[in-house]
Amino acid sequence: MVILLRVKITHIFLRYMALILIAGFFYFSSLPYDLLLRLTIYPVNSLINMFYPSLILGDTIIVNNIIITIIPACVGVSAYLLLIILNLSIVMTRKQRVYSILSSFLALLFLNILRIFILSMLLLNNSSYYDSLHKILWYFMSIVFVILVWFFVAYIFKIKNAPVYSDIKFIINTKNVK
Repeated sequence: MVILLRVKITHIFLRYMALILIAGFFYFSSLPYDLLLRLTIYPVNSLINMFYPSLILGDTIIVNNIIITIIPACVGVSAYLLLIILNLSIVMTRKQRVYSILSSFLALLFLNILRIFILSMLLLNNSSYYDSLHKILWYFMSIVFVILVWFFVAYIFKIKNAPVYSDIKFIINTKNVK
């Protein structure tokens, strides 16, 4: 029993060490942003291209002399990192974790592309709703997107534990085992 507890605690420790390393990579490397920018901007441009001729220059989409710049906050690297944190702070099988991370990333990417496309169309059509909707989506809905994606993935993959809390509870309860 003690050996099994040590293995589980070691597993928890390794998950959190991996989490720290991944967070450091996200913080110190431009690779996650560069990759997510490309995965976001090209589909958005393709959708815009269905209605208006457009072209991409770096992090900018140009449509009829209107410049749409996809800034780092639009890409939402921190939202993807939060999904990784949620996924690594729960006990799961490897297969479940891989599918959970892939599903959550794809769902967030889809929502983000849709969000940027809708805002772009509002901007291109001079909609009076653009500014207010942009602020609502920026300040409020980005958090809601991550929460909805997490609850969706937790439901699909039958995740019953709470991130971080379940690990802390397990460690505290092992102190009572002799």
